[in-house]
Amino acid sequence: MGAISLSVLRRRERLRRLVLLATLIAIGSVVLGIGYLFIARALEISRLEAQLRQLDLREQQLLQERAELEKLLAKRFDNEYMEYLARKQLGLIRPGEEKYIIVWEE
Repeated sequence: MGAISLSVLRRRERLRRLVLLATLIAIGSVVLGIGYLFIARALEISRLEAQLRQLDLREQQLLQERAELEKLLAKRFDNEYMEYLARKQLGLIRPGEEKYIIVWEE
């Protein structure tokens, strides 16, 4: 049981290189997979943040619109505003007033 033959040493060296190559490929695959997941999650977070900003803007617009509608609703009990609407939109007049309609002909 003396010296190990040269062919056995070469086979062991080749096997060691294959194991090393397989290990490097496995580690590379894991690193690439983690990198892909990280980038995919970062893009998803960015997309969701943009969507959140749009929703916040829409919420502000709706709150402003609601405040304007509440002001308009509060005016329904205001007699002066009701008279203004009756005159402007319905064309009503007070007793004793005269209404003139000007007709343009060309």
